[in-house]
Amino acid sequence: MTLAVGSRLGPYEVTGAIGVGGMGEVYSARDKKLNRDVAVKVLPAAFAQNEERVARFRREAQVVASLNHPNIASIYGLEESDDTIALVLELVPGEDLGQRLKRGAIPMGDAIAMARQIVAGIEAAHEKGIVHRDLKPANIKVTKEGLVKILDFGLAKAFESDQTAARGSAPVPEPAEARRAEPAEASDSPTMTQHTEAGVVLGTAGYMAPEQARGAPLDKRTDIWSFGVVLFEMLTGRRAFRGATPAETLAAVLRDTPAFDALPTNTPVSVRRLLSRCLERDPKLRLRDIGDARLELESTEGAAQRADFATGVRRSVLVMGALGLMAGAALSAAIATWMLKPKPAGGAQPLTRASYPIGAAVRLTAQRRQIAISPDGRIIATVVGSGLSIRNVDELMATPVRGASQVVGLFFSPDGRSLGFTTDSTVSALPLDTREVRVVLGVRGGFRAIASGTVGASWGDDGRIYYATAEGILSVSESGGDSRMEIRGSNLGHPQILAGSRDLLYTRGHSPSVPAVNGEILLHSSAGGEDIVLTTGVSPQYLPSGHLLLVRGNSLMAAPMDLRSRRLTREPVTVAQDVAVLGSFAQYDVSNNGTLIYIPESVARNPASVLRRLDATGKDGPLHSAPREYSDPRVSPDGRFIALHLQDEQNDVWTLDIARDLLTRITFDPREDETPAWSPDGQWLAYSAYARTGAGRAIFRRRADGGGDEEVLIKIEQHSHVTDWSPDGKTLVIEVLHPQRQGDLELLNLEPKPALRPYLETPFDESSGRVSPDGKWMAYRSDESGRNEVYVQSFPEPGHKMQVSTNGGVQPVWSRDGRALYYRAEGALMAARAKAGPTLDLQAPVQAFEDPYARPQSDGHTTYDVFPDGKFVFIKSQISKDATAADPALIAAFNWVQDLATKVPTSPSR
Repeated sequence: MTLAVGSRLGPYEVTGAIGVGGMGEVYSARDKKLNRDVAVKVLPAAFAQNEERVARFRREAQVVASLNHPNIASIYGLEESDDTIALVLELVPGEDLGQRLKRGAIPMGDAIAMARQIVAGIEAAHEKGIVHRDLKPANIKVTKEGLVKILDFGLAKAFESDQTAARGSAPVPEPAEARRAEPAEASDSPTMTQHTEAGVVLGTAGYMAPEQARGAPLDKRTDIWSFGVVLFEMLTGRRAFRGATPAETLAAVLRDTPAFDALPTNTPVSVRRLLSRCLERDPKLRLRDIGDARLELESTEGAAQRADFATGVRRSVLVMGALGLMAGAALSAAIATWMLKPKPAGGAQPLTRASYPIGAAVRLTAQRRQIAISPDGRIIATVVGSGLSIRNVDELMATPVRGASQVVGLFFSPDGRSLGFTTDSTVSALPLDTREVRVVLGVRGGFRAIASGTVGASWGDDGRIYYATAEGILSVSESGGDSRMEIRGSNLGHPQILAGSRDLLYTRGHSPSVPAVNGEILLHSSAGGEDIVLTTGVSPQYLPSGHLLLVRGNSLMAAPMDLRSRRLTREPVTVAQDVAVLGSFAQYDVSNNGTLIYIPESVARNPASVLRRLDATGKDGPLHSAPREYSDPRVSPDGRFIALHLQDEQNDVWTLDIARDLLTRITFDPREDETPAWSPDGQWLAYSAYARTGAGRAIFRRRADGGGDEEVLIKIEQHSHVTDWSPDGKTLVIEVLHPQRQGDLELLNLEPKPALRPYLETPFDESSGRVSPDGKWMAYRSDESGRNEVYVQSFPEPGHKMQVSTNGGVQPVWSRDGRALYYRAEGALMAARAKAGPTLDLQAPVQAFEDPYARPQSDGHTTYDVFPDGKFVFIKSQISKDATAADPALIAAFNWVQDLATKVPTSPSR
């Protein structure tokens, strides 16, 4: 039935036509009784003549009318006459999302804000058991104020017959006159109906879930798929699935994978992961609850807006720079500060969140606590690469700290005036007012042993700094002096003096190199007595609120803790999820005033590097661009392959066939296999790994093509690395991390049977031993001068020695012809050229080219190598100098402890 302008339907006077859809014709109208504008949807005549269908529709419409949510357009009423049935709906001003998408993709911040509102509406309906079944851009309105309203919620089911509802919304063949090319624009996509039975809603081809297209039973996961398709289109401006006809589009839904590479480069990792989970074809693998999408989007929304804002600022600054109008940049900074400002402390405040950039990607190591927040919640410290940065919570960007490098752990002083941090060989303090690093303690032979299984440091309110080494937990006065042993033992970590108490919280038995292996959490009393095992987990932290926090898996858990009885009053319960963990470090911290900060696991596990080929001038070219966690690349003797360690979920040794661009896995143990080295003939790989049985490490070798079984060459109690294979094939160079001496270089003679013997055993830290191509010299790194430098000694017996670097250096690598020794210095790859002759005559080192890439690992590892033709392979970390800092990587939840107290009440006895 077509309604003319001015015609009446009950109390409603038609004022104009809005459009025609698969569910009927829509008009604007004026409600004369309530003096408001409404939308009137007149349903198909054939539908209105079926009493059973109308009765079913009434029941479903009543259920949908019960929805009351700001992101769902309301149903006001149902008007019926002899030949007409019409729904009276909320008239939502503005354009629908399909019309908006005709102008192209939506900026990231706006898209995330819209998506969050869409999800909120879907979640409210799903909680009442109502599924939309036809979610698409044309059914989503966006007002000028940015308010999103979902239209036609639940009406798809209301239109179904009982038979159709039982079998699902299976598409049926269309008559010839109905077959036509599907409109190119999303907003034009029709709701498909079964033409042999008028009014049976089937959905819209490009947005239907695979089970919907197959006619399988439907549930809320159908809407989750459709939401993923809509979000993809919002971000890219293109359809996820399309074809020349509805049938071809349905085939694409069942067959094709969306072009995720079309997503904008500033798409947060969390959003990419959300899209992939929404668009799983198998409903069993799909995101289970749309509420999970809401949580993901809420944590991402602020960062996405700032990414758009930062892009605009960069463009504005370029223009303003040309005009000399730098006041605009100051205004932009003020706006950024306002966007991040949290709620004031004190009183009952709502839980709010913000996201902060801390580099284009975060690369965590088992020896590093990446983030910390001051007790008053005002200052956030982060480790990016190996450096240290600080920001106020109301500042968008962080400021690097000069003089802080190779940072291992972060911790604030109890008064929040100083930031403590550990490096491989020091405990240091940074007063926040002067920003001048002060070394509290030099730990020669200590912190390098963290890799053997001990981690963590904290600053007690008794004026002492507590830190863990392989020998146990020690402390040192904040003003310096000698250390004292607090708890002797191995595999201890995370010491924390409880405020107002001399009790010491710590962990025992964790595994720093195997993710998610929980240790025991204990309490040690200064009054003596046996230490009490409280529970299990990693990274424990006691809060003044009376809660003990800990992490298991990627879940942050809390339990009330009674200090008088020194026990937990209930078992830990999960209070937050998706917290990044690597080894024994969970990347979170909590301030005394109630702010939680954490790095999401989804961000931290983002592949953080690619392989690049550089020529002799440093010109960058592609090699293998698939992003993974690469480490220790070693070029084969013939230059055709690269052996390397992938530090992602497998944590194994792989080889890359360069010509075929093919990675092949060589080792398969679930624990860490690392530092591969080629035999001179290219037939074998030697590597270091955890012993397959028992404790400790072992050195293995295996055929480089992956064939045969691996062979245990020797077991070593301490953590160790293979650094080189001698040119004659008879000796492996091994770096062994001794708790008392730090790193030593030892030689594993392979004939007649493998035997280990010392090469350099000193009080200093040596690593990265590389044998010259003629087999007469060993290059290595040492800190004997008080800083890292590169040295050369005679080989296979040490003796004649010379220092090569003059201003610091790490990671020495020989050219294949022995005519140059390369090493990395700050910001440059250096080259010491060798004169031809019977003895080694190295010239003064010069810069080969600017080193554009940050070193993603400690200097016990080497992140580049040299090809036989003189070119280089470098690991390009996403935290390199040329990376942008737009991706969100750190979440702050303000007033979180107050919220925690309502969820996990503390013991009344406290």
